[in-house]
Amino acid sequence: MAPYLVPFYILPRYKETSLNAEDFLANLPNNMKRNAVLSFEASDSPKVMQLQIKALTDIVYSLCQEVETMRELLIKNEKLTANEYDQARRERMLKDHTSVGPNPWVLHSYYRYMLDEDDFLREILKLDPEQIQEFRQSAQSAERLT
Repeated sequence: MAPYLVPFYILPRYKETSLNAEDFLANLPNNMKRNAVLSFEASDSPKVMQLQIKALTDIVYSLCQEVETMRELLIKNEKLTANEYDQARRERMLKDHTSVGPNPWVLHSYYRYMLDEDDFLREILKLDPEQIQEFRQSAQSAERLT
């Protein structure tokens, strides 16, 4: 089963304690430990790093299942043939190997997923600085309320 993201209310509690990450995790219910580690900063603790890697592995596995499900539905509903998908996938993979142009990395398929929120809002969603600031204020408000 894919993990869910840790609720925001855990973050302030962890940061407000004098506990290290391992002690904090020891006080959580088992079903939340693996998910809570995603909210932690980089850790020197092998146990915390192991949990972080496991949680991220589960997320990647779930995303692979999601992509494959969408591909199967597109083919089943005749929106795309298997050959069209295979050709498009090969082309995408080849494009990810190119270094042509002044900033070739922005054309790579993984680029948008590597951006932080502000860069994603600016570069992908094309929001202006005022809209980004409005988003940031809404996000901070949501964090305070939860």
